[in-house]
Parts: sequence; C-alpha cells; structure tokens
Amino acid sequence: MNLNVEKLREACRSGIELAKQQQVEWDKNVDEAEAEWERAWREDILPQWKPFRDELTKAFKNGGHITREMIPVKFSEYSREELTGVYRPFNRGKRRSGWGNSAWVADHRFGPRPSLQITGFEALIDFLEAVADKTIATGQLERAGFRNMHKLFEAAANGVWE
Repeated sequence: MNLNVEKLREACRSGIELAKQQQVEWDKNVDEAEAEWERAWREDILPQWKPFRDELTKAFKNGGHITREMIPVKFSEYSREELTGVYRPFNRGKRRSGWGNSAWVADHRFGPRPSLQITGFEALIDFLEAVADKTIATGQLERAGFRNMHKLFEAAANGVWE
C-alpha cells in the first residue's frame, strides 16, 4: 500500500502539536488549581489564625496560658493527612511508593503531566524529508524502521507515540 508523503508529514506535525497542546492544557489547569489552593488558604484558613495571634500576644504580655483548644488546627490522632489549619505547599504531583505499590499523589485531579514523546514523529518527518517521491510504500517504511504505522495514526489522534 502506498501512502502520501505530505499527508504523513501533516499527521506527524499534528501529533506533535497535539502533544504540546496537552502539556500546555495540563499546565494551565494545574496552575488554576494551585491559585485556588492559595486563595483558600488566604481567605478561609489564615483569618482563623488572627484571633489566636491576639490571644498569644496577650498571654506573653500578661503571663497567661495557651491551651491546645486555642490553636486553630484540627489534629488527627492517626494520620498527618487530616491535619488542617496549617499551610502546606501545593503538591503538583509525585509518585509515592511504599510496600510494593506506587500511587500518584497530587492536590489536583488532572493526573500526571502528559509526557512529550515526539521523537518518533520527528524521526519520521526527517525521514520523509529525504523521500523524493510523492508516495511511499509501507514496505519501504518498514525497512526504514517504521513498522507499526497504526501507531502513527493513534499518536496523531492522541499526541503520544509509544
């Protein structure tokens, strides 16, 4: 079967653009989630600390006592994950492994950042630049190392060459 060289180049270029666009979209979504995280800290949690600061100042000046109930933090007896009222930097995402299993942990719902796997696209584009004909046979592509052309079309649709 013969394939149009220019359309193959366009499929590769669209795959590269889609992969880059997915990364830009992920970055935008996570940046918005981080901004919301910071806004929630500033507007919801931080004001709870101001009365405690005032009580602490009075206690220092007058020799008073500070009790655990005065601290605007909810302590958990079993897990640090439930510790609320304390600022924690936004987690853009990381793999947490332990006891044989690896889990993705983040403070957003967008999953890991899409990887930019475009070397297959770039290699095919470079190869097609050297082709003088307007069409190329799939057998020629296979002999050049591009065996699974279905991956090209999936990658052009998904943005990832695997």
